[in-house]
Amino acid sequence: MANEDRSATTLLPLQPGYSIRHCERKDIDAVTVVEREAFAGKTLYPDFFFAQTLDINPEGFFVAHYDELVVGYVIAALGQGTGKGWIQSLGVVPAHRRRGVGSNLTAHAEKFMVGQGQKESVLTVDPDNDVALRLYRRLGYTQIEMLSGHFGKDGDRLLMGLTLEGSE
Repeated sequence: MANEDRSATTLLPLQPGYSIRHCERKDIDAVTVVEREAFAGKTLYPDFFFAQTLDINPEGFFVAHYDELVVGYVIAALGQGTGKGWIQSLGVVPAHRRRGVGSNLTAHAEKFMVGQGQKESVLTVDPDNDVALRLYRRLGYTQIEMLSGHFGKDGDRLLMGLTLEGSE
C-alpha cells in the first residue's frame, strides 16, 4: 500500500481557529450533529454509539474544533492481534471541509494506531462517497477489495488500507 511520502506520525498544520483534541463527554451531542450533517442524514450509528465509544475507547476518539464549535470527529479502533487499526468513522461538517480538518483527524487516528503498535490502517467507505474517496486516496489509502452487502442491502463498502510509517 502506498504512503505517498506521508508519515502517520507527522501531524499537519491546522488553519487558524482550528484545534484537535480527545473527545470529552460534553462533546457527544455535538458529535451526533456532525454525524448527521457530514453524512446528509444517512448515518449508520445511533446517537448512543458515540457515548459508548467514548466509554470504551477514549484514547482513539478525537474531535476537531473551530473556535468552540465541534466541526469534525474521528474514531480509531484497534484490531485484536491483527496489527491493523481501523478508522471506524470520520466526519467533518461540509462548511469546514477542504481546510485540512479531515486530513488532520486522520493523522491523529494514525498516530494513535502507531503508538499502539499497529502496522496498517484500514477503513471502509461508501463507494459513492466521492468526497471521502478523494480524501483517503490523497492520503495514500488504496483499495483492498469491494465488500458487497457489508452493511446489509444497499450497504456496499470499499475496504481501503495504508501501511503506517513509523510502526516498528
